[in-house]
Parts: sequence; structure tokens; C-alpha cells
Amino acid sequence: MKTYKFLIFSVVTVLMAITNVSCADYEDDIDSLKDRVTILENLVDRVNTDINTLQTLVEAMQTGDVITRVDTLYTADRVLRGYKFYFMTHDPVEILNGVDGAPGTDAVAPLFAIEADDQGKYCWKVSYDGGQTYSWLLDEQGNTIVAVGKDGENGEDGRSVTPLIRISDNGIWQVSYDEGATWKDLTDPVTGVPLSAKGRDGRDAEKTFKEVNIHYASDGVTQTGWTFVMNNGDTFTIDQPVMAKSVVITKNGVSVQSDIYVPVNETFQLEATIEPESVSYRDIFWYVHEGNTADVQIFSPNAATTMVRMLTAGKTVKLRAVARCSEWGQPLVFAEVTISSPN
Repeated sequence: MKTYKFLIFSVVTVLMAITNVSCADYEDDIDSLKDRVTILENLVDRVNTDINTLQTLVEAMQTGDVITRVDTLYTADRVLRGYKFYFMTHDPVEILNGVDGAPGTDAVAPLFAIEADDQGKYCWKVSYDGGQTYSWLLDEQGNTIVAVGKDGENGEDGRSVTPLIRISDNGIWQVSYDEGATWKDLTDPVTGVPLSAKGRDGRDAEKTFKEVNIHYASDGVTQTGWTFVMNNGDTFTIDQPVMAKSVVITKNGVSVQSDIYVPVNETFQLEATIEPESVSYRDIFWYVHEGNTADVQIFSPNAATTMVRMLTAGKTVKLRAVARCSEWGQPLVFAEVTISSPN
């Protein structure tokens, strides 16, 4: 973009030298050009960010990754800016509200989408008309560009491609499929006209994502994920684990309401149940929270149901059953039971 800046300001310098007008008369025009360059630079950054975000989201969906945390982003005056999504295995991504620039700038940008082709491969599509129509993004040989490989495999050549976008010196959108080594104009396949960064008919730049919505279970209350709506109308949902809210312990099938007293060496069953029933992770582990571990035997410490035996007469231990997956940033969800054996 440095070359693009130089080109614009060079033109202004030439005009000022030709006309007999003071520099002060051009201050507003120069400021306007500076604003225009900033808008276009921001637009390029946004398009490239959207491409990476879209690729990450579709890959997360296809590989079964889950959203582990969502941060709500605000401006300094507490206006909603968007969301930041964290995943179990993928890098976090941000989806922001609004468009770069101001009304009347008519800066236009290509819109990208990812769609499965007739072979089941997730490939890139692009719109040159603000999202009204989309066509496959093609390489020099006329092949579709793989965005996310099928079943974890990255296309026929063993890799997926992340397009890189820029604006050329003459104001045309260009794309690179080799991380910026080579570039080609983005040309409308119907009209054959390269896509200009200056919009037609006053059309402003659109957003890749129309909206982001919370996805609920059939009860309409339990949040189970997030649904992403792209500009082309396609939607996809990524799960968010339903976290544990509480743990309930039962002894031999009866809810434990008080301390347990059992003879030494008597074996009994304890079961820990995680609530709500729709929780995504139902893993439980048991451990001695208070007392001597040598005084009690936990037969299955990594299972919800375990047999337990007190080994020493006259001793007391407190066992804790912990849900492995609790609310992000909150204390562990657990339940406790105190067990004593008489002398």
C-alpha cells in the first residue's frame, strides 16, 4: 500500500505545480485523499481478516472443534463492536460489526464465501456485486481453490489455500494464491471487467458476515453453540459445550443428604451426576479432599460411578466428585461427601 499512497500524492503534487493556486487551497483535498487512502487500507485489512476468519470457522466446523469461550467486544462508549471466539484447538477469531469507512466513500470490496463443491471439497467463492451473485474462485488453470480439505485432507495437492488480497497501484483488487509471490486481477467472470476498489453506483463495501446468533437447544433456553450467517445467505453452526452447573452424589442409588457412616472394609457404590442433563462433557473424577488417602479405597476415580471402601476403623475422609468441564474462568463444579467408619 506504500506504492498506492505515493501514486496518489504524486498526482496531487503535479496538479499543484500546474495550477496557480496556493497550497492552503488544497489542504482540504489532501486531507480527503489521506482519508480515502486510510479507508482503502482498512478495507484491504478487513477483507484479508474476513478471509482468514471464514476459513478458520469452516475448518473448525468440519473438524468438530468447539467454541470454548466468547468475549463480547465494545467500543470506548460501550457500543457493541462484535465478538471474539475461542476454540478448543483453533486460533481465536474476531467478527466485528459495521463496515470500514464512512457513508459516501463508495469503497467496494470482493466478498468471499466457502462452499462444498460437487466432490464434497470446501472451496472458495467470490462475489463482485456486493453479494448478489457468487462464482467459484479459480486458479490459472480454471480449477477451484480448496479452502478446507475434505475429511481433514487439504485438497488433491495436499494443502488448502488462503487467498491474499490487495489493491493495485491503479486501484484494482488483486488476489494471490502463493502468499504474495504473484498477483492477478480479480475479474468479473461475466463481464470480464476487473473489480475496482471504487464502488459503482455509490455502493458501499458489504460485510462477509451478515450476523452472528446464539444457537439454543430445543428447550429454547440452553445455549449449545453459535450460528454464523454469511453474506450469501449460507449458515453454519459451531457447537459450544453446555457446561456443568452442579454435581449430585448418590449412594447405592439414594441421594446423599448427610454424612455417610459405614463399617470398615464394607464396599458401597457412589455415583456422581452432572446437571443439567444436556451438559456436553459428563466426565467426573474423584479424589480425597480432606483426610488420609491411605484410609479409603476409590476403585474407579475417573468414572462417574465408583465403588468405595473404608480401610481404617475410626477414620473420616471427605471425597470430592469434580466435573471436568466447568464454566470458563469459574471455580470447578463439584460435590462432596464425608465418610466415616466407627472404631
